[in-house]
Amino acid sequence: MLSQSGERTFIPSIFPLGVGHVHTCISTVLKNPQRLLDLFAFALSLPVDFRVKSTGMGHANKNLLNNLPMPAERCLQRVQLHDRALATVALNRYYADLWQ
Repeated sequence: MLSQSGERTFIPSIFPLGVGHVHTCISTVLKNPQRLLDLFAFALSLPVDFRVKSTGMGHANKNLLNNLPMPAERCLQRVQLHDRALATVALNRYYADLWQ
């Protein structure tokens, strides 16, 4: 669920392999780890949070996720973008593959 009245509406995270969730969370699986990090990094940003909030949607469904902006695959700052995003959630050995 999206918290339309909260400080942040869209709060992304990356689960390590083998971890699940319950309740009203929606998971998205991406085959390419680089595109996963692209989506995660942009989803952390305030402009994307505002875009999600402005839709007024109550759930982050597939339609919403497919319409979020993503950096170009040849973006010069892509590595720095990924490093900053990973530093927010992926600081233990369970995320080691993403730092490669």
